[in-house]
Amino acid sequence: MSQSDLARAARVTQGQILRYENGQNSPSSVILTKLSRELDVSADFLLGLVDEPQARVTPADLSPLELRFMAAADRGDIIEMMKTAMQIYDEYHPDAKEQPSSLGKAGKGAASKGR
Repeated sequence: MSQSDLARAARVTQGQILRYENGQNSPSSVILTKLSRELDVSADFLLGLVDEPQARVTPADLSPLELRFMAAADRGDIIEMMKTAMQIYDEYHPDAKEQPSSLGKAGKGAASKGR
């Protein structure tokens, strides 16, 4: 399939397809779905999460923190999602100098002052 055929099917420009291929842009979830259907591969494959075109990430592939994040997302618990996301970040970036955890403290203070 050519870039122009794929672009037409996904309803984006051929230049946009080129930017996706070169890693200059990332497709939205809607476009990613269209691309995976058109190419008959999983979105996980297009995202580089799995090596086989039809493979998908399953709950067994996720860490306990990732599972906790997904459960919070299913519940719509944004606070728990943010807390868990920060823990996941810390897990994957243990040498990060500046931690984003001060955001939660500032937010609590602002809320308690009626802002």
